[in-house]
Amino acid sequence: MPQNSIVAKSRPYALNTYLREALRSHRFHWLRPTLHVLKSIIAKSNIWIIDGTEPSSGNNLRILYFGSDVHKNYIAHLFFLDNCHDISIGRYYYWSIPYIIKNNCANCSLIIIETNYLLRRIYQAADDFYIPLWLSASAAVPLVPNRKASQSDVRRIRNSRLECVVTNELSEFNKFYYSMYLPYLIQRHKDRAIVMDYEYMMHRVTHGECELLLIRKGNESIAGALLVFGEGLPKLWAMGIKDAAPAYLRDGAVAATYYFLSLYFRERGYDSMHVGFSRPFLTDGVFQYKSKWDVKVTGYSSSGFLLRTVSLPHGLKGLLWRSPFVYLEKGQVWGALFVEDLRQMTDKSLKRVQKEFFRFGVSGLSIYRCGEADDELDRSSARVFHNDGPVVKGRVEEL
Repeated sequence: MPQNSIVAKSRPYALNTYLREALRSHRFHWLRPTLHVLKSIIAKSNIWIIDGTEPSSGNNLRILYFGSDVHKNYIAHLFFLDNCHDISIGRYYYWSIPYIIKNNCANCSLIIIETNYLLRRIYQAADDFYIPLWLSASAAVPLVPNRKASQSDVRRIRNSRLECVVTNELSEFNKFYYSMYLPYLIQRHKDRAIVMDYEYMMHRVTHGECELLLIRKGNESIAGALLVFGEGLPKLWAMGIKDAAPAYLRDGAVAATYYFLSLYFRERGYDSMHVGFSRPFLTDGVFQYKSKWDVKVTGYSSSGFLLRTVSLPHGLKGLLWRSPFVYLEKGQVWGALFVEDLRQMTDKSLKRVQKEFFRFGVSGLSIYRCGEADDELDRSSARVFHNDGPVVKGRVEEL
């Protein structure tokens, strides 16, 4: 290929990279959500009916979902453990949503709309929940194993004799991406994975924005993590396990990544670290794992799920009982828990539940009755508990 063809081929990528970098910079932080809003208004949305068996109750549940494939796949996995099928009913503009919801020809019990702050203002009804797609969190460094789970992780790290090294060698970034990051991401998240571009990663690496922490067992690198500086708190950007091997997971490679990273950040003079993004459901595996290190919610994405209950069949009740989540209420981050009978909750159980939510820094907890006799969800009847301890004021952050 002639040299000028190579240059010409690289220009679109260079422009795309420049625009992406500009949108990520603090000077243009306001522009990204604005562009997302404009795109959502002029673009069509996929609409699916997700039909499956709710695992805890064994009953059928049908969901009407508006949004992208990857987030729809996540909801299907979380709510049904993939024991479901989805039917596409087409692509529609967002202004068609009220008509489709009103007709609800498939008699769906739950409606989920993937939306942003502007469309939320248009479509959110009084009893709807607005759940951010992502939560960001931070933790004090070095990480202290205060819980049994994290103490067990640290023992495993020591027993496996894991060590770490930080490098800037370009060849190591290439190995990390193809032999650690991609295999682990795809194996863990499958069709729910949101994959980072190799070119974008290397662009940030060559501009001195990233370092690579490698977890070593003997002479072998078994895991790695990208760490980013210059965006406020130092950040765990991406991680991976070599070949997604279960043996390395049993050795404590994931825990070693977080633990050694926190030690390294402390050596660099930091008091806290950004531990990346998690889903807002407390039953999500990534959320559960990070919670063992006493993380605090510090932000949320500008996009979210608008969740609306139409009816309360047994399948939806079972789903709500086992799926506590974090939602936004008047600019504050709150927790939502659903129980069969509020009167059966003892003072001891109430204190335990509050402690579990409040340690994330949420402003409060709403506990909703969702009993056998209830045929609709009454949000006005919730028991509300305010967090009197430290509350983290969330802010909009993007992946």
